[in-house]
Amino acid sequence: MADELFTREEVLGGLPARRAATLLFLIETRTAHLVAQSREALQLFLTEELVKERDRVFLDAFNLGQPPPRRPTIQELETHARLWAPLVPQNPSVQAAVGHLLGQKYSLTAREVPGIRAALGLDTTAVQRAYERLYHAPLATLYVLRPTLGERLRWLWATLARWLETLSPFWAAFSLTLTGIFRTSVLALPIAIAGIGPLPGTIVLLLFGLICFCTMVSLAEAVARNGTVRYGRAFMGRIAADYLGQGSSLLLSGVMCFSQTLMLLVMYIGAPSLLANATHVPASVWVAVFFGYGVYAVSRGLSSGTVASSLLVAATNIS
Repeated sequence: MADELFTREEVLGGLPARRAATLLFLIETRTAHLVAQSREALQLFLTEELVKERDRVFLDAFNLGQPPPRRPTIQELETHARLWAPLVPQNPSVQAAVGHLLGQKYSLTAREVPGIRAALGLDTTAVQRAYERLYHAPLATLYVLRPTLGERLRWLWATLARWLETLSPFWAAFSLTLTGIFRTSVLALPIAIAGIGPLPGTIVLLLFGLICFCTMVSLAEAVARNGTVRYGRAFMGRIAADYLGQGSSLLLSGVMCFSQTLMLLVMYIGAPSLLANATHVPASVWVAVFFGYGVYAVSRGLSSGTVASSLLVAATNIS
């Protein structure tokens, strides 16, 4: 009978609330892991050791029954719903109980969570009946009718980010290339051109643009032909070692480190100079602010970013 107090599966597997709590823990851990991976999409110095360390932290938390290192937001749960959906059993009571726990922990808006509703089957008649049987209220009471302004803004950003990060391969490659070019260092280009004149500055820009274009084309071909990438172990050091040997891999790492050090200096010149002209606050003060935030971001693990956040920074720099 559909309305019986306990089904055979529930008696064998435990009460719905207990199973739902365990399942929600798995969903949050899986989502947090996926979010951590997405934030490494644009890290230039991502190594195999760092990836293993990240995976070990999540695995240790899972084995000890502890919450993930970073609790995911409801927007992140919605974004990755398709990937954690296979964890959900086809059990209306458990699905209803998970939905109830989500409604208690997060602010759910029916229109904004189609992925979660589909993954948990919240729109099905069986789950809705199970919810009413367990909690003596209609399932619609899960949802918030009037989200706050902050929630609406977070959902707006999540929708935009989800659209940017699910682009076709062509537009994804274009976006990543754009992100790599238009960084904060672009703000230093007008200063450099003003020092050498418009015509020499244009020639220098065209020359470096041609060099960068040839480099990106060659790198794209090398990556596409490399077997390491096909097996999902796409680390620049390993790709360089496959083509040119371990010594060249170490040389590449040294050159990238030196290049990024110079790039950091350029950023500390370009952005503070622009802000100093706009606010009449000395550039040295802005340098100190940026340096302090950089130290804070690295110490708190905030130095990574997603494709969407990087595109937003690029658009700001262009503006």
